[in-house]
Parts: sequence; C-alpha cells; structure tokens
Amino acid sequence: DMVARPKPYPDVYLSAAQALDADPARCVAVEDSIAGVTAATAAGIAVIGFLGGSHIQPGHGAKLLQVGAATLCETMANLDSAISTVLTDD
Repeated sequence: DMVARPKPYPDVYLSAAQALDADPARCVAVEDSIAGVTAATAAGIAVIGFLGGSHIQPGHGAKLLQVGAATLCETMANLDSAISTVLTDD
C-alpha cells in the first residue's frame, strides 16, 4: 500500500532499498511468488526463491528460477547458506 504499483513492478523493492539507503545491487530478497521474484529482479536485487511454504506445489522452484531467482531455498534453516551462495556469486 506504500507504493504506487504492486508486484510484479519493482516499486516496493526500490522503496525499501531507498528507505534503508541501500544499493539494490547489494540487497537480497527472499520470495516465494513469481510476481515477487519478477519485482525484485526488475529492481536489480538478487533473489532467493523460497519453497518452504505449505502452498508451494511441485515444479514451483523451476518457475521461480525461470523468472530470475538466483537460487532456491527449501527451509528457513537453509537460508543462511542460500544468502551466502547469492552473495558469493557477486
């Protein structure tokens, strides 16, 4: 509600980066939706596709990768490792 356009537009991510005085290229987003991955990618933010939600269907990870997720994470316990992977790829 704080931005003019919702996901899949990048506005929410650009607004968050600006509020934190952060370069979007140095940020990481964790997203479980195609619209969210699309939005973060459009903002220039690296994205971890999260597959740990009970609503996630088989094959969803491939769709997240297809729209720009840099890597996938299946549980919150694996999030640190996924973040390290994304940051190391820079």
